[in-house]
Amino acid sequence: MTDYMAQMLNELMGSQRDANPGERREIRYDDPNVCTDFLVGFCTHDIFRNTKNDLGFCKYTTHDENLKNSYKNSDKKWRMGFEKRFLERIRRIHEDVRRKIQKHEDRLAVTQGESKSAEETFGQKILEIEQRREQLTKKMEDLMDEAALEGEKGNVDAAQTAVDRADKAKVEVEELTQEAEKLKSEKERAINMEENVTAAPLDRRRRRRAGTQNSPNFCTIFSC
Repeated sequence: MTDYMAQMLNELMGSQRDANPGERREIRYDDPNVCTDFLVGFCTHDIFRNTKNDLGFCKYTTHDENLKNSYKNSDKKWRMGFEKRFLERIRRIHEDVRRKIQKHEDRLAVTQGESKSAEETFGQKILEIEQRREQLTKKMEDLMDEAALEGEKGNVDAAQTAVDRADKAKVEVEELTQEAEKLKSEKERAINMEENVTAAPLDRRRRRRAGTQNSPNFCTIFSC
């Protein structure tokens, strides 16, 4: 909770919020507290915010639009390795999404040939969403590759266009992530309801049998 509040305050008021006016120093885009992912595109910790896949808060305290613009307009753009590190993180996220999709596919394969249940129905919907999310994650990766290539050529406008398109894909990924989490919750509720409906008659039969077996008869009561 303390880290959460500190992060929120840093984003709202800046990392130097506790400093006195005379003690504040100018922060540059190459400051060690600046999130370099944010400078070149977006903070990867925001992709799965408030989901089961939440990456937590970014360890870098500064996410500043002015610093992002300063970096974009500087002669250091594409030369400090920020884009490469960002792309590597996107690729790792992509691989993680692929592993989760494979897990769902394996789970669905086990249920093939069985009657269609709530788990299978929702599982298919979730799989479709995660496949779309994988496509968008791959698209982000390709766009950042394109941006890096255009940046090396000196085509700043083309590079920025690719980054902007990657930002839009990231928003779609976040929306799909929220939709998938909602479906997972609905699936769990449906499965629980299905199990309760199935188990209720069986429990009643067991209770009746137990009641019959345990009910004292005439001879038991009167020791005959």
